[in-house]
Amino acid sequence: NADVFTTVSEITAMEAEHLLKLKPKILLSNGLDIEKFPTFEEISIKHRIQRDRIREFLLYYFFPFYTFDIKETLFYFLAGRYEFRDKGIDIFIKSLAKLNQELKEKNSKKTIVAFIWVPANIRSIKQELLENKTYYQDIIDSLAEVMEDARKNITYSFMSGEKIAKESLFESDFLLEMKSKITRMKRGGNPPISTHDLYNEENDLIMKCLKDSGLCNKEEDRVKVVYYPIYLSGADGLLNLNYYESMQGCHLGVFPSYYEPWGYTPMEAGALGVSSVTTDLAGFGRYFCAECQTEKTPGIFVL
Repeated sequence: NADVFTTVSEITAMEAEHLLKLKPKILLSNGLDIEKFPTFEEISIKHRIQRDRIREFLLYYFFPFYTFDIKETLFYFLAGRYEFRDKGIDIFIKSLAKLNQELKEKNSKKTIVAFIWVPANIRSIKQELLENKTYYQDIIDSLAEVMEDARKNITYSFMSGEKIAKESLFESDFLLEMKSKITRMKRGGNPPISTHDLYNEENDLIMKCLKDSGLCNKEEDRVKVVYYPIYLSGADGLLNLNYYESMQGCHLGVFPSYYEPWGYTPMEAGALGVSSVTTDLAGFGRYFCAECQTEKTPGIFVL
């Protein structure tokens, strides 16, 4: 009965034709106010800042169990509502499992940490993570107290041409104290897959798919997974980054949607200077295929 009927994407226009027997007269695509996003010059600075905050989180998430080269680590992510098939969470996990196997076969030194930022039904943060974070903060605080002396010792070593070693930077008592604190942090087994304890965890589709795919955060795995089942508020007690800050610290967003009326995530990633993968089963993916040139240096890849 409307005089003018519009919708947000080609996907919803096709649905309207089938369900309402009415073709929209015009498409009014969703969008973003680009003025509210960082400039091209700001993007690289913000990426380094947020990347380093993610690295710090990983130091107390993984390093109590085993270590890997944090500077040779890439961060991938999927974010959105808990729609296991529609959002392509199943495809993302299966692809990570395949990537893990290929990297192991090639003896790759690269590590991939894949975040799944999908809110679920949680009880609380895992107790061992809170303990790890407390121990880690104690180490940081102890280092802060002696950094001025360490800076002077570094300067003296450079000026005198001496080889820099930790013994020349710190007092022996401090080194013994730090060794004790690091030992206290060590744990056996594997790092947790999820940051939180979940209600009815044995029936959680994401957890089941991760375990069935062999993604269990073993030391030999080149692909590690962090299932982060809460909204990214910037004050959650762990990562403490909001949604956009978390995106900015990463290297690749993966959004293999099976169904998506529009799909803001790859659009937001692009506005934040982060590469992403999406599909032509999403409204934005179809728009992107039709409107944008991707041949030379694509930042958004459409499957």
